[in-house]
Amino acid sequence: MYYSINKDLGIYMNISSHISDILEDNQIDALTFIGDCASRLNIKAFLIGGSVRDLMLGSELKDIDISIESHVQTFIDSIPTQNVEVLSISKFETAKIKIFDQIIDLAMTRSEFYYEPASLPEVTFSDIHEDIYRRDFTINTLAVHINPERWGDILDICNGLDDIKSRRIKILYPTSFLDDPTRVFRAFRYAGRLDFEIDETTRDSIPLDMMKKLSGVRIHNELKHIFSENNFVEILKELENFGVFESIYDNLYLSEHFFKVMLDNRKIISSCSDYGILAIAFGILSNENRIDFSKRLDLSNNLLKSIRDIKHLEQLPFEKCSELYYSLMPLSDLTLAVAKLFKPKEITSQIDIFLDQLKHIKLKISGEDLLERGISGPDIGNILGKIQTLLLDGEIGDNKSDQILVLDKLIIENNKN
Repeated sequence: MYYSINKDLGIYMNISSHISDILEDNQIDALTFIGDCASRLNIKAFLIGGSVRDLMLGSELKDIDISIESHVQTFIDSIPTQNVEVLSISKFETAKIKIFDQIIDLAMTRSEFYYEPASLPEVTFSDIHEDIYRRDFTINTLAVHINPERWGDILDICNGLDDIKSRRIKILYPTSFLDDPTRVFRAFRYAGRLDFEIDETTRDSIPLDMMKKLSGVRIHNELKHIFSENNFVEILKELENFGVFESIYDNLYLSEHFFKVMLDNRKIISSCSDYGILAIAFGILSNENRIDFSKRLDLSNNLLKSIRDIKHLEQLPFEKCSELYYSLMPLSDLTLAVAKLFKPKEITSQIDIFLDQLKHIKLKISGEDLLERGISGPDIGNILGKIQTLLLDGEIGDNKSDQILVLDKLIIENNKN
């Protein structure tokens, strides 16, 4: 996507006093340091994007994003190293650095070109104006100079200030969602987080048919961001009502029961994004669709295992504690925690028994006791397994002497065979 840019346009105002009121001292020190370094190198540096949006909303800054009109590695190599810790740097001209105990996301000002819809863009070095025009929504296009000679001057060339004031989510150009359909997720996420409305023209331009072109990794990443939001349930509802979930995976409809479970367990779900992904798989999809959904999102092996393990829960309830133990022992705590959200009380009670009691039952004897009695190889595991079963079912005492008596009896029987 190419743009015709009039660099004479833009609203300029100074917000240095606002910066002093909102930012913490170490944040101001970090911005000042980078701005001073940039000026010495004759480079322009800007606080940019969501950082400025939150600043203008009077919110504390959790993330500090800075764009520089320079290649990142060149800039880092040219600044005093005693005050800077480079945490990471990528080939895409971005870096994460630590200055005055403040984490900074540093990026080269750049333009982006999408050769195909939903593809990753080709990135090239550019100036701040091109960098602004590549962004997702007008509220994220504000830039603030942090060079000392222009400290606090705000650059608004896309009416971002007006849209923040109007509490409006608005794309920059008509094909924005075609270029990057993940912006659909972000539009609803920002609207939910900030209590903004999505502009009608922006909403009308959402191409649901393009959502299927998104890779599973990118969808998974956006869902993780959503589940980390405090009001993720409301965001999910808006996405569901708009038809986004059905567009990324057939037969994926988030039900009212699902939303009720999410609301009742909002805190535990938001504590770990994987809870949310598992909740969708467990609470919405059939066994067959769960695996297919996992592949669609290209989930990690650990998360895929958790989803595969859900089928073990269909065997519950059990009469014997040993059966319950051996059925649930292979399952992760994450799988069991999510299962408790959706299963009836009869099942959740058994899960609680496993988690609170059975999981912690350990034999007082070990393989060494068997080796001392001349038992070796697979027989060790077989005999210990039998004793473990008796212990779980309460047929022997939880003390070493009782377990030794049973051990000696089993050894005699084993030798007879």
